[in-house]
Amino acid sequence: MSRETVDEMKQYYDAFKARVKKQGRDPNECKVFFLTKPIIGDPDEAAQRRADELYANAPVEAGLASLSTMLQMDLSTYDLDKPLPAAIQTRAIQGIRSQLDRFYMSGRTPTLRDIATRKVSIDSKPYIGTPERVADELARTIDAVGGDGFAIRQGIWPGYVGPFVEKVIPLLQQRGAVRTEYTGTTLREHLREF
Repeated sequence: MSRETVDEMKQYYDAFKARVKKQGRDPNECKVFFLTKPIIGDPDEAAQRRADELYANAPVEAGLASLSTMLQMDLSTYDLDKPLPAAIQTRAIQGIRSQLDRFYMSGRTPTLRDIATRKVSIDSKPYIGTPERVADELARTIDAVGGDGFAIRQGIWPGYVGPFVEKVIPLLQQRGAVRTEYTGTTLREHLREF
């Protein structure tokens, strides 16, 4: 599930688990994993530089296609470098609305290019920094949300999963936040252990 803030994650998680319970099912049997694309670097500034570079070079076409699908309208007919047309803003769903709000709060009116680039590069809560910072933030997020875990999303750029597995997972294992071994033999059994 893609959500950009802890509050959005918590609202979704609580509502989902309540709906599952209302349907007579055990909420613990239905897992929610939030999408994330962690960017690991040492020091934090190096990770942020990498993130900035990835965002700056994000393929606009991929974000535009994703937005077009989400909004069910062809956005290729709009000028990428002008402020977003009112038609997009009025049809914006919550995930896009929160992206728009971030631009407005910075005092800048976003263009369609801004939003398309952001959509393809950040469509989940970003975790950017040293392995220790990322591990801390992930643990704090799960503590606040009550979620079942994260799905690490590679996205369109290589290099998310390897550093995460090699550097962050051991830290999470030391804290008891992630298992150190698998007891099942199927993906279903592995996921149910969360």
